[in-house]
Amino acid sequence: MFFLSPPSSGCKTHGDGPLKRIGTAFFPSIPQAHRDRRHIGSATGALAWATGWLLYLALSACGTAPSEGPDATESHVRFTDIARSSGLDFTHINGKTGRYYFIETVASGGGFIDYDGDGDLDVYLLNGCAIPGFDPPTALSSRLYRNDGKAVFTDVTAAAGVGNEGRYGLGLAVADYDNDGDDDLFVTNFGENVLYRNEGNGTFIDVTRQAGVLVPRIPMFSTSAAFVDYDLDGDVDLFVCGYVDFTFDNNKRCVRDGIQSYCDPDVYQAVSDLLYRNEGDGTFTDVSAVAGVADTEGKG
Repeated sequence: MFFLSPPSSGCKTHGDGPLKRIGTAFFPSIPQAHRDRRHIGSATGALAWATGWLLYLALSACGTAPSEGPDATESHVRFTDIARSSGLDFTHINGKTGRYYFIETVASGGGFIDYDGDGDLDVYLLNGCAIPGFDPPTALSSRLYRNDGKAVFTDVTAAAGVGNEGRYGLGLAVADYDNDGDDDLFVTNFGENVLYRNEGNGTFIDVTRQAGVLVPRIPMFSTSAAFVDYDLDGDVDLFVCGYVDFTFDNNKRCVRDGIQSYCDPDVYQAVSDLLYRNEGDGTFTDVSAVAGVADTEGKG
């Protein structure tokens, strides 16, 4: 169940002046009572939630979104859950220690990538990992599913080498950072971030160290990332969002209405974001300080 946050207006530009409002939409938020869930969700939940709300926003902007109230009209938009039958049989595990670790409140991400260059979008879904008090019988792994067409996906994680094992996956970014014509993958984690270089043959290689994007300390709590050409030199640079200074040793104890609960992020010190400049030779340089993004006043 999701609650609705205050409305946000959808806008478009006509290229000749200010933005024009074209609709109103609502954004979902997770109620506090639902933060104690042990399994954040499945592939169905991860993809359907994101796709459903993007579609809602698009329909809202066009004036055709489902309405509420006594005069509400029935929506003709329908979704069918085909995740399992399509081969996307995935469940995200965030740990179930009963120790109220802050990391357990943060859902992992997922994204689309045409890793094999065949023109259709493959799916990459991030997973958690073993944490103190939670030792799964088999190692947890993020998953790469190859799109075989006609709503059929095949798990190619092992063959592709992108399991992200031993790391608590949080976000990802996709771009051709080395300009060789195929999509590369950067994964943000609680722990170490990873840059996977696409070899163009269905496999990836971890080039984090040689590319110069190792985190400045471990564990690092990086929530998300984006590739952007900030210096307009023709290659994509990398921006990484930092979150808070959490470790299993400094986990805070928070109580609500006399009951132990998960803490909010503002009880922790923020950590700075990172900006890496692409040098055009397969390596990056950390320019966070000189670019002015190494600020810990906010939360990533």
